[in-house]
Amino acid sequence: MSLTLNSGVEMLRDVVTIAEPYLSHDVVEHAATISRYAGERREHNPDVCVVAIAGSTGSGKSSIVNALIGENLARVAATRPTTAQPCAVSTVQAHDLLSWLDITQRFERPGLKDAFGATSDFVIVDLPDIDSTSAANRAIAASIIGAADVVLWIVDPQKYADAVVHDDYLAQRSEHSTVMLTVLNQADRLSATETHQVVDSLTAIMRDRGVTSNIHVASALTGDGIADLRSKIADLADNQHAATAKLAADIRTIGREIGGDLQADGGKLTPADTPDSTRLINAAIQAAGAHTVARLAGESYAYRAKKATRWPLTRWITNMKVDPLQRFRLGTTKEHESFTPVTGIERSDVALRQAENECARFISAATCHMPRRWANDVAEESDVLTTVVRRADYVSSQAQLEAERRPLWWRIINLLQWVLIAVVITGGVWLGLRALALNLGLWLERPPMIGIVPLPLVLVAAGVALGWILSLASRFFAARGQRATQTRVIRRLRKEFAADITQHVIAPILARVDEYDRTIAKCQQLTTVN
Repeated sequence: MSLTLNSGVEMLRDVVTIAEPYLSHDVVEHAATISRYAGERREHNPDVCVVAIAGSTGSGKSSIVNALIGENLARVAATRPTTAQPCAVSTVQAHDLLSWLDITQRFERPGLKDAFGATSDFVIVDLPDIDSTSAANRAIAASIIGAADVVLWIVDPQKYADAVVHDDYLAQRSEHSTVMLTVLNQADRLSATETHQVVDSLTAIMRDRGVTSNIHVASALTGDGIADLRSKIADLADNQHAATAKLAADIRTIGREIGGDLQADGGKLTPADTPDSTRLINAAIQAAGAHTVARLAGESYAYRAKKATRWPLTRWITNMKVDPLQRFRLGTTKEHESFTPVTGIERSDVALRQAENECARFISAATCHMPRRWANDVAEESDVLTTVVRRADYVSSQAQLEAERRPLWWRIINLLQWVLIAVVITGGVWLGLRALALNLGLWLERPPMIGIVPLPLVLVAAGVALGWILSLASRFFAARGQRATQTRVIRRLRKEFAADITQHVIAPILARVDEYDRTIAKCQQLTTVN
């Protein structure tokens, strides 16, 4: 699907804005010139067709101009350079347009419309030599050629293969074939056979450079072919889309130039497949200390389980220790979601370097189709070590580490332990009261016996023994719970770390790659402007 001129101009500006740091100065300047011309040309007599007569020294540009208009307005001489300043002959007053072109030597010939058989107004501009010894003259010629709607290239039998014409100009304007005419002047010096040979040779040279402009044979001296040339110019002038076609050709040309410039730095015009990020994510998760956090979550479970299920009279020993999660400021209630605590978890330098290496590998694969300077910028912008450490603390502090989890079996064991403590206290008080009574000389009945052991002593012994047995059994279940907690937390952390690393490490890289992919897609779209 082709683009309109207006869309092409806007897209060109977008492309240059994004790709400018990675384009050569000449390409950026050319793009800026085309953008400027595209906007300004439509403000300066857009209904007047500008026809530039260009060629090298001795080709007879001025002679062709004089022959076309029927009078000697353009200066003709054998010296070099002959034309120092452009000379414009217009069919209508076009001061605004000619001032924009910076042409001061102007002539108005309204009668040329009838002489050419045209219905629209036009301006014929005789340019300085494109191979002039004066750099200023060459610059003037190049500037007006770039701004003109139609260009007539004048060549002569002696220098029709001149590299200045073909390599420096025609080869760069292969998109302008519909608004460009090539004129073989001085045909009076050639025989019919020689004329055919020159035309065939010139056609082959132009075709090799991608130019399909028609070749017109003429002689300014004898007037042969001049009438036909007037008719061709009139057809282009009457085509109200000549200026638009020329600007569209300019944009197609710069689209190819930008693509070529990116390719010259190693870029490719087709997107690369997005590399697999699994290794990078795994390395980043390892470097972030996810397994350490999961281990701490498991140890915290075991700590809390022991605190809740061990024999109550020895729980003070556990209370003297610190919950592993709290020791690293993890698992606490988040009152401020935007606040990221420093957890203090030590991270392996080896794991961090491995993450850095995997990031470099990922970037290399993702940017393999990008220009070297562009790809280097992407790599320099990705600080995976800083990002992993910073985001690791955030994810660890915000993750669900089950620090508040209290399984039902803890409460059941805790209740049983307190029941057993009550039994022990009951038996102990019973024994104590009997001992006190005996010391006071009071007679009490013998307590119930279980076998040969008094019931109060059985209560004390059984309560203590069962309490320790429950504590030991709880350790087994706590160990299983610790492993299960660690498994659940590592699974949860891997998911959350993967999402966070994708967002803060991988996504920025892929965004820059996508920026390049969209740029080359737009470059290819620019070549469809019409």
